[in-house]
Amino acid sequence: MDDSPIGYSREYWKILAAASAEKGFRLNYIHREERRGYRGGAVKRGLESARGEYVVVMDVDHVPLPHMLDEMVSVAEANPGLDVVVFPQHFPEGGNVVEEASRMGYAFDYLFSRKGKSVTNSAFCVGTNWIARRERILGAGGYDDATIVEDAATSLKLWHPNGVKLGFAEALLAVGASPSSLQAWRLQQYRWSQGAFRLLPDLLAAARRLSIPQALDYLYLVAWYLVGPATLASSTFPLLVALGARLLRVESPSAYLWVVALTLAQPLLSASPLLLEGEPASKVFKCQAMGLLVADVYTRAALDALLGRRAGFKVTPKAAPGSGTPGVDAGALLAPLALAVANAAAAILSYALGSLFLAVTLWALYNLAWIAAALAAYLGDQGRSA
Repeated sequence: MDDSPIGYSREYWKILAAASAEKGFRLNYIHREERRGYRGGAVKRGLESARGEYVVVMDVDHVPLPHMLDEMVSVAEANPGLDVVVFPQHFPEGGNVVEEASRMGYAFDYLFSRKGKSVTNSAFCVGTNWIARRERILGAGGYDDATIVEDAATSLKLWHPNGVKLGFAEALLAVGASPSSLQAWRLQQYRWSQGAFRLLPDLLAAARRLSIPQALDYLYLVAWYLVGPATLASSTFPLLVALGARLLRVESPSAYLWVVALTLAQPLLSASPLLLEGEPASKVFKCQAMGLLVADVYTRAALDALLGRRAGFKVTPKAAPGSGTPGVDAGALLAPLALAVANAAAAILSYALGSLFLAVTLWALYNLAWIAAALAAYLGDQGRSA
């Protein structure tokens, strides 16, 4: 399935067709000129045009290993009760902190989240690296082509309500490319988060046809991106309190210490799956800090979804892994710099106005530490590449 501009891939197709014919393979090349239905439209057209028992879907930015098809079919044959088997997306270690933050996100998803959800048949089928019994998924409605998050929408609206069984198999079968620039990463995260927020009405409509674990896991998918608005709110909290807003009361030192302990435990708990898998703690927490550089993206996506603003499908720009560090995306730094100023001002004002000085200052310093870590990680890459 090819929906690139006419002529762009034709020569490659001729070479591939000739090589395949020599080995006895029959390939059907389809050029989709109208490009209707986002990326999901291409997948849907391919599923409907295919004729085999199984279909395999892979993104163009993933390079399959030689044993990929043999392994996928073997796993599918060994698990006749599964209609779809999802294999993890694998990315090499990043050449810069953006690539590494993206890789860590995928690792958390596959090593922990998606693997766990597959136990209750709650994982949605991602957009690449999966094999399915073609007739089964066509009978469940095929593939959704009306959203920018077609993988989650297909599983939520069609497959899970119609009893499709999804499984997870841990194997390295392909190597992908992750966003290498902050601008590309923010573009990708906006598309994913805005699409997830727009799925909420579909989740409410389909809830009665889902199991309780499935409904809760799709709700988790939407709620995950609320970390953006929550981060921005937490980072402005000290300034609001310093200015007199009644948002914080310290009932007793012990209660306050419990809040501090839970706050400090939160990043450790979210990092624990990666730490248990052997990822270095310094890298994990550095990549956690990088999340501050997309917090405003998630917030904007939530507002756009709430206001009914539709986002067009934009392909995330990718570069070869380790190809170098792009220039600074100054616009992406405006939000964290503004939050840094707000927290510094909170500490000063709380001292001057006597507004819960110790509590506000500690909270502001905590926020400043994460902001400084994010900026140091990102700008440090630029300095090393200069």
